[in-house]
Amino acid sequence: MSPLFIALAGLLTLATCAAIVLPLMRASKWPRGIALGILLLMPLATLLLYLHFGRPDGLGVAGAAPMPAAAQNPAEASANLQEAIDGLRQRLQNEPDDIEGWRLLGRANKALERFDAARDALEEANRRAPDNADVMVDYAESIALANPDHRFDSQALGLVQSALSLSPDHPRARWFAAVAAYQHEDYAKAAEIWEQLLAMLPPEAEIVPALSARIQDSRQLAGLPPMQAPAAASSPALLRLRVELDPALRDKVSNSDPVFVFARAISGPPMPLAVHRLRVADLPADVELGDADSMLPTMKLSSQPRVSVMARVSFGGQATAQPGDLESTALVVAVDASTDDTQRLLIDTVHP
Repeated sequence: MSPLFIALAGLLTLATCAAIVLPLMRASKWPRGIALGILLLMPLATLLLYLHFGRPDGLGVAGAAPMPAAAQNPAEASANLQEAIDGLRQRLQNEPDDIEGWRLLGRANKALERFDAARDALEEANRRAPDNADVMVDYAESIALANPDHRFDSQALGLVQSALSLSPDHPRARWFAAVAAYQHEDYAKAAEIWEQLLAMLPPEAEIVPALSARIQDSRQLAGLPPMQAPAAASSPALLRLRVELDPALRDKVSNSDPVFVFARAISGPPMPLAVHRLRVADLPADVELGDADSMLPTMKLSSQPRVSVMARVSFGGQATAQPGDLESTALVVAVDASTDDTQRLLIDTVHP
């Protein structure tokens, strides 16, 4: 393995945490440390999760995975990453059968939000290794990210299903199968797959509360009763919010329109730290946000002393703002489990 390849892998670790996930991606069985595996795959799925739950950035898949705090100079890191990408691309011209090189090139382009280039690199990897489940899953994700609506189309879903036929316990394939089901409004199927993943985790796994919240959301949308999950430890409420809709806007919405309540870091990535989903019919509503509502176990609500909170009626079903959506003014509030103070979010503005 060349020094260039190693250097690029190191840069990608800072940019997307992808390099950490390689041992999991290469495994055909779920080891005892499955909880750690799921925890580490989450940054790779973030774009899809934030767009479809209220991000899915999944939950709309438009941004790259957040940079860790260690990356002090994003511009410099991006320039170094681009230099390494150029070197890797040149090396692949001389060593075109290096599958891991193509996969690394795909992840690097994904980190820079070059989703078409990422898809092309992973398509090449899949062409050269057509029976590799890990490559299939990478390629499927890249197709979804490159699609205009960032959804798993028939080609991407077919790759996920092929990967599962080769490796039924493949964690990322299962995860993306659930995301695809959620995107296509098969909420019962999404809940079923996520419940299977949850059953494989030890109760103390850090991801259990967040995964349980995703399951409950899917079950609610499917009209199913709440999941009984004694293994999912509850987390204390860190924010208490009262969400209301301005009566002057009532004729612009229907009871089934989704409402997202989310908290973001005051500085840092735009992806929400925590998201809670309601319907217009639920308003006015008292909402409590805690670590169980966090998008990623590595980006908990409790990690911030103060956050920005907002509520939005999303006519497109995504947490990311679209013209015509209705929203509240963003409030900066303290994250404090010891207070009973409730902050009011009045949805009274049309997003331009």
